[in-house]
Amino acid sequence: MINIKKLLQQGHDKQDAERAVGEVRKLGTLRGGSVGCVLTSDGDMSNGFDITGVCPREAHARFLGFEDVIEPDKKIMFGLGLSNEDIWSDLLDKAGFEGTILREEELGLEWDIDGVKASGRPDIVLVGKDEEKLGLELKMVASVWTARNVLLESKPKMGHLIQAGNYAYRMDIPFQLWYTSYVNLTGPDFITRIVPKRGEPGSQHIEYSLGHMVDKKRGTGKIFKKIHVYNQDWDASNSFLKEKYGVTHYNFKHIKPFRIGYDLQWFDGFLSWRKIGDKEWIDTPISKQGIDDYYRIVSTAGKTKTLPPRPLAINAYGEKEKFNVDDYSTLQHISDSTDEYQEWVDQMQKQWSKIK
Repeated sequence: MINIKKLLQQGHDKQDAERAVGEVRKLGTLRGGSVGCVLTSDGDMSNGFDITGVCPREAHARFLGFEDVIEPDKKIMFGLGLSNEDIWSDLLDKAGFEGTILREEELGLEWDIDGVKASGRPDIVLVGKDEEKLGLELKMVASVWTARNVLLESKPKMGHLIQAGNYAYRMDIPFQLWYTSYVNLTGPDFITRIVPKRGEPGSQHIEYSLGHMVDKKRGTGKIFKKIHVYNQDWDASNSFLKEKYGVTHYNFKHIKPFRIGYDLQWFDGFLSWRKIGDKEWIDTPISKQGIDDYYRIVSTAGKTKTLPPRPLAINAYGEKEKFNVDDYSTLQHISDSTDEYQEWVDQMQKQWSKIK
């Protein structure tokens, strides 16, 4: 019998081997995808600074040639990211775009920071017949929390803004940051309290269970009971549904698949963004100097034997978030145990694999 699981594993193994060949060439190279930003009040790091974006310790680990050991299940998710780019490229091609669609394989960017090589690959760049260019950074949404931020709250993620803004900086062209969700995103019951109620702005992105409250047996309270509504009436007003079907309650069911995009533009050395279709630009604390300073910290840590500081969670408006970035870092346990550079490297050699 054909062993599909074995074939898929062999496919992953071959992908890993091919990727490893490319990673060897990136030793000692700063990455476009491992980027953050130094934040200062006056541009002078000697007066104090914070860092946001990709953890600079993770970026330094990759600069040294360390790689996290990726679980097989996560490889499936990473593959979806590549498929997302294929879907976008295919749709743009079928739309008859009159120009050139450049994919990341054709977009190997290189620049240097104080003599240290840096490289990156934007997802797609469109080149019009009149040589007008537009870059696209594409992100796939696989979490109800990300959907809440980027869709319902119209708030792109800071790390994505920095990455796309960095490419716009290096290429000196406008960029757009796009989020796509291909599935119905569900969540725990309390999600009902943090998403729009039916009929409110943003509720067009939500599918609700329609029903009313009925008495439990033996009079011990009420429970929600669904009411069947014909498909053609699903988008009708609340008043219409109440009159025709007796619907009085609407429970969150899922966030529908969606695409949402943001324009990015540099103004006087600082990055601004706006939801596509909006007129007002939102300023950020992301600066070209801050991105370059981040790379300097990452590249010089080995020479100075000083570990970069741990990052802060900053939102798209420059405000501090309530969560801790390190809680989502695979290096958290190592950073918690030591701030001494060589001890940190020794632990990295035990925890992450090393490119040879």
